Amino acid sequence: MVALAPDDTLRADAEQAAASAPAPVRITLVTGEATELPSETGEFDAVVASLVLCSVDDVPDVLAELARALKPGGELRFYEHMRSPHRWAGWLKAVRRCPEYAAPSA
Repeated sequence: MVALAPDDTLRADAEQAAASAPAPVRITLVTGEATELPSETGEFDAVVASLVLCSVDDVPDVLAELARALKPGGELRFYEHMRSPHRWAGWLKAVRRCPEYAAPSA
């Protein structure tokens, strides 16, 4: 598992949480931005984004980057804590139907 934190403080918090988990956790924590994932194209079976899309400036670029990191047929799962006031909020409902943001099928 690879986890991305936007800054060193959040990365340190995640490292501490992983170290104190009740079960062993094999995780690589990196600092970076969701628009430039430190990964190869098609590297991951799944991508999980929690509370990310509500905090980035360019949602379409982030979604494209997440899709780039997925293997063909991979799954993108995300959750947000609020409804966005931004115009593109309704657009997110159509993401699954939008081929340029969907991982290619195997």
